[in-house]
Amino acid sequence: MPAKKLVVRRKWKLASALMPYWIITRVSKEDFMQRFLLEDDVSCDVTDWEQAEESADFCPWEWGVPIGNGKTLELEIEEDVSSVFAVTMGGLLSNEIILDSDQSIYQILLTTKGGWKEPSYPRLLPMRFT
Repeated sequence: MPAKKLVVRRKWKLASALMPYWIITRVSKEDFMQRFLLEDDVSCDVTDWEQAEESADFCPWEWGVPIGNGKTLELEIEEDVSSVFAVTMGGLLSNEIILDSDQSIYQILLTTKGGWKEPSYPRLLPMRFT
């Protein structure tokens, strides 16, 4: 099958500035949550500094591709990839974007929600070509 292109731009934010997020396309968000027994997107153990503790249950490198703060990631994805979401080292999840099978290039903005008094977590927003 011919590959499609996924372009993810991570907006620079102070919250989680040093923490990479991982872009996941190999599995649906629902399947990922079931595999790692995640009840919701943002429940986690936190440190004294209200930051998410790293999860010992999974290694994000086995599931996705890391993206740093303010960076852009371009991935070739297979035709049968139907969705994308992001995850933190602590197991906090973004929303899932369902990919339209008619497109050959997908552009997504990755931003950060939360921070300071709660753990920060990723959020995906579809972008339009201009």
